[in-house]
Amino acid sequence: MASRAAHADGSSLQQPTECVRVSPVSFPETIRALLAPTSPSQANDISVAEGDVATLRRAAALLLRGMLVAMPTETVYGLAANALDPEAVLRIFSAKGRPADNPLIVHVSSLSMLQGLYPPGWIVPPAYSAAIQAHWPGPLTILLPRSPLIPDAVTCGQATMAVRMPAHAVALALIEATGVPLAAPSANSSGR
Repeated sequence: MASRAAHADGSSLQQPTECVRVSPVSFPETIRALLAPTSPSQANDISVAEGDVATLRRAAALLLRGMLVAMPTETVYGLAANALDPEAVLRIFSAKGRPADNPLIVHVSSLSMLQGLYPPGWIVPPAYSAAIQAHWPGPLTILLPRSPLIPDAVTCGQATMAVRMPAHAVALALIEATGVPLAAPSANSSGR
């Protein structure tokens, strides 16, 4: 079953109503290896949660089909969409009643995923590298020049994009299973 929502231009957007709750249950060793801390400072920041692989795969498939999925992070539950899919991102705004001028944060699962978002020719400033090394995964959000891969729907047309790497094993595994960055604000309705 689906409901209808409208784009800013007045055209119709199909709003899927199927959802999956990703919850901690059990991981294979390959996922655990992906979530291992990469530096001593990160060792206490990551609590390797157990997650149901079948549920993660189902949630990843829904995200790749343009659906929304609720996922935990270390700070809040987020309402996630494929950050590279403008139609999926618009569903977040519709579902939350989020103002169209309030950009979303892009969540990545690895430094290589982050590097894939860099604009052509852009080099990370040393201060960013130090902050990322010290605080990621974790609740640090950095502002970068907007990637040409990230649609206007995520940045609300701004020249920058906000990016973070969550320190929650289920969130990291879901992003990794999806293979794309996820746009995810808090799951509560806007203004609450």
